[in-house]
Order: sequence, then structure tokens, then C-alpha cells
Amino acid sequence: MIAGIDRELEIQDLKARAATLEVRLRRLTDRIDRIRAEKPSDLKACVDPDRCAGCGICAQVCPTGAVAVSDIAEVDPFRCAGCGRCAAHCPRGAIHLRPPASFTQAKAGVNNLN
Repeated sequence: MIAGIDRELEIQDLKARAATLEVRLRRLTDRIDRIRAEKPSDLKACVDPDRCAGCGICAQVCPTGAVAVSDIAEVDPFRCAGCGRCAAHCPRGAIHLRPPASFTQAKAGVNNLN
């Protein structure tokens, strides 16, 4: 009879785990639907190297992994979704959202200085 009780407890445990996973799956599915409904941004994050302290908060909050930090933050414009989370969390205000054309022009200006 003990084996039967153990089996029933295991079944109850598995049902509880399945219910928890179902709730998590529903939340993830809802998040996917919200992301798909959002209008993609025409903006890209751009870092002001004079203001960036290299703290890495921007990289931690970036949902696409577009920000990498060595000495200062650098944004991969091809991965940047333009959501603005990095700019909102930057304690020094070193990140701004700009149209990709101005980002490219700013990069070109920096390259011309070298």
C-alpha cells in the first residue's frame, strides 16, 4: 500500500509542476504576442563616450544583447531594437536614441578624426 501512496503523491506533484509550467508558458506566450504587436522603432541607441562610465547597466537591461561594455558601452546597431531601456537605465545619461542615419554620420565623423 505504501507504493500506491508514493505513486499518488508523485502524480499530485507532477500535476502541480505541470500547472506551474502552464502558467509560465501562458505568460511567455502573452509576452510574445505583445512584442509582435509593438511597432518596431526607427531609432537606435548611441553612446556618448565622454559621459559613459562603463558601468554595464545598459548591457544588463538590453533585451537583444546589442550592448557590450569594455571600457565604455558600445552598441551594435544591427542588434539594437531601439527600445530605449539602455537609455532609461543609464545613470549618467550617456545613451540616447537617434535615427540610424545620424548614428552612421556620427560614426563616420569619429572615423574621420582618426
